[in-house]
Amino acid sequence: MDSYDWMERALADPASLDAAAGHTDWRVRYAAAVAMGRRRDPVHLPALFAMLEREAGRPLYDQPRATFPGSHDDTRMAEQILAVHETFDREAGEEEREAWKCRGRVKQACLFAIGDIGGADAAQRRAVEACLRDGDDVVRMAAARALGRIGDGASLAALSGLLDAPEFCSRTEARKSTARLRAAAPEGSAT
Repeated sequence: MDSYDWMERALADPASLDAAAGHTDWRVRYAAAVAMGRRRDPVHLPALFAMLEREAGRPLYDQPRATFPGSHDDTRMAEQILAVHETFDREAGEEEREAWKCRGRVKQACLFAIGDIGGADAAQRRAVEACLRDGDDVVRMAAARALGRIGDGASLAALSGLLDAPEFCSRTEARKSTARLRAAAPEGSAT
């Protein structure tokens, strides 16, 4: 079974989610996290946190320069973009290029799923809070979003570090989550 068959299986067959969550291809793990989030079943939380922990050990590559062949590198004309070609500042083999494509995507999908499922305990919230310090913008944004759904008053301090982040999406999600947590705080609580 190839990776695309596995992805389809993960999205359609809940019984395959555990196997898909540990698959060697990042696309299959991504599909498993998406499927778990869609199911919104708390039984998947341990698998999602295990995936998040495994992904944290993967290398994070700097963003290579992207060129858009056929478009004269003018991204305002999206219909002219035929393909994206990444240009690393050093020699990069196929394995490194593939790892770059995965960059943060599985963690992001896990965090979105955790936020969609909800019901995380204190230790799990701390694991999500740790993702606010990730080296990847999409992971920080997804962690901020998840905390707006699973966090509590104690999460406000962790979110405060992103309130003025230079990256728009992380900053916006941190602000929305902070507002959401403050609105949900009991009357008279110190948050």
